[in-house]
Amino acid sequence: MRKVFFLILFLVPYLGFSQGEIAKFNTVFKDNISFGVGLKSNGYRISYRRGYFVNIYQRNFYEIEFTQIKDPREIKFSNPYFFSSSNIYFAKVNAVNDLRVGYGRMQILTQKMDRGSVEIRFLMSGGASLAMIKPVYYVVLDKTATYEFVTKFTRDLLLQQVIEMAPFYRGLDELKFNPGSYIKLGISFEYAKKTNAISALEVGGSLSAYLLPIKIIYGNRGRHLFAALYLEYRLGRYFPTSLKRKKRLEQNE
Repeated sequence: MRKVFFLILFLVPYLGFSQGEIAKFNTVFKDNISFGVGLKSNGYRISYRRGYFVNIYQRNFYEIEFTQIKDPREIKFSNPYFFSSSNIYFAKVNAVNDLRVGYGRMQILTQKMDRGSVEIRFLMSGGASLAMIKPVYYVVLDKTATYEFVTKFTRDLLLQQVIEMAPFYRGLDELKFNPGSYIKLGISFEYAKKTNAISALEVGGSLSAYLLPIKIIYGNRGRHLFAALYLEYRLGRYFPTSLKRKKRLEQNE
């Protein structure tokens, strides 16, 4: 028992030093920049985020995102009548992408206590979005099988006639824009071993609303609301907060 007591007395100074180092690590003022690539339940997404230190439990950030919006009824086909044909999205009338600019807040739920641990954060953001809607064209064979031509989808077009999707640039001159807004909630798991690096997995969901209905598949009346789940990998770095912001934060404490 006496040996255990002296052992505790011997370790206390070192434990105190370690905790001080951890506290020092967690209270350093750090802003950050990160980039993300991920998948949604209705497409893909890429993003840029600029974060600002508020306190050891909170970060605010600005974000820019570029996402794809697909219809749940959108299905790939392979035309057996043309062996060299690529995958075909039959009955698709529009290809839709979304550009988002927003502001958000990140709350630290579990701090990273050492370089081998994981920091868990809750985040929410929202802002403006702009849907970019481009008509889809098909390369098709006429019903007499004598010549090829490019056309949009029509109700009398048969899958057997479709050779392939037309090149992406076809229809860019008909691009239309539809303004809207979005909200997003997520949880981030940051696990980088280097103190100035960001490596994180983020999962969450988003809801986008648009001024005008968006039609993606033929026969669909169009929708104003699009909900999606997402999974994203983020990579970035931390850097010291500017002296001006650091002084302002210290004054507000």
